[in-house]
Amino acid sequence: MGTTDHARLPHEGEIPDMDVALIAQTLLNTRTEQAVGDAQISLLKKAMNTQEAAATKLLDSLALPLATEGSLGRNVNTYA
Repeated sequence: MGTTDHARLPHEGEIPDMDVALIAQTLLNTRTEQAVGDAQISLLKKAMNTQEAAATKLLDSLALPLATEGSLGRNVNTYA
């Protein structure tokens, strides 16, 4: 009985083909996960910037000017 290439044992220092494929797939999966994570963080930052701009605009529209003329609204009476 002869041996075939796919049934032979690897020589010392040689990595079996299946291990190389597994390492490559693991590396690809890791890089893909990192890319997805980076995209999610980027999208989150954009959403937070949009919310910050909307909140700032809303607060600016609510600001009432202080009275500068007349007696109404310029003095605070405090009695305790």
